[in-house]
Amino acid sequence: MKLFSLLFILSLIFGVVVPACRKNCICPATANYVCATNGQTFLTLCDLRCEKKCDRRIKLYHKGRCGREFQG
Repeated sequence: MKLFSLLFILSLIFGVVVPACRKNCICPATANYVCATNGQTFLTLCDLRCEKKCDRRIKLYHKGRCGREFQG
């Protein structure tokens, strides 16, 4: 616990910077919609895979646009 506290205090003092996720993907612009498990519709499966580089929890839910299954 003391080690964690020390590391936490040091991170506050020195200002730890978390780098932004870089996707750097080149995907086709042809619409072939897919729905992800986060409820977001992506233009292509390539776009979904690109987003997954920054959020490993995202998975393909089904082909086509997301629908009412994600609406409250």
